[in-house]
Amino acid sequence: MNEDDTVRQESNATPRPKRRRRWVLPVLFVVVLACGFVVGASVVAMTISYRIQRHVRHPNDAPARITRRLTEKLDLTEEQAVRVEDILVQTHESLRQIRKEVRPRINEVLDANRKQISEVLTEEQAQKWKEMHRRLYNKWMGGPPRRRHGPGGP
Repeated sequence: MNEDDTVRQESNATPRPKRRRRWVLPVLFVVVLACGFVVGASVVAMTISYRIQRHVRHPNDAPARITRRLTEKLDLTEEQAVRVEDILVQTHESLRQIRKEVRPRINEVLDANRKQISEVLTEEQAQKWKEMHRRLYNKWMGGPPRRRHGPGGP
């Protein structure tokens, strides 16, 4: 054996360094990206839900809020802003009156819906459905249905 063969055997005898797994970094990147997407989408959904509920629960704030937005977008003068807000307050009151007139009919339809679905369900499911319906109603309609005459008279 000559010297070159000895060097080759020694180099073959040394263990090779382990190859890195090239897939780890891209997979980690995709996982982090997906987590960011999920968190971002959740925050957006919660923000939208909160804003809608705030508008539903505080409808009297709408004319001032809309006037501020129109003043920014249209560069309204002070006089225009006052007149626009007065118009919006009148419109808001008209819509509130219409809702007041229509709400009993809406409550009847929603109540019939709840009862019809309850008839299809088992007793346990019906109890869960009743609670779900109550929570959804409170969330989106601003409280339990208001009835003019409950049990026991007016």
